[in-house]
Amino acid sequence: MPIRKISNMLIDDICGTFHSLATLSLASNEIRTIENLERLAPSLTKLDLSRNLIEPVPMGLEQLTRLVHLDLSHNRLVSLAGLEQ
Repeated sequence: MPIRKISNMLIDDICGTFHSLATLSLASNEIRTIENLERLAPSLTKLDLSRNLIEPVPMGLEQLTRLVHLDLSHNRLVSLAGLEQ
């Protein structure tokens, strides 16, 4: 069953279980929204959100300062507003 919403509770579970998470792939999950993505900031270097249903750029991406690779391909994005930095 695909994940459709990355909620605060799921982010809490990820952060609590994987303290030094460097790579996270949530590709092909029909995700529409993501909450509090910035909580993954301390160690995340690669994030794959490809092949989902994301429409606006997820809030909090700009706070992922260690991020080297970001894949938002094959979503419903019409603008990359929020990724200017």
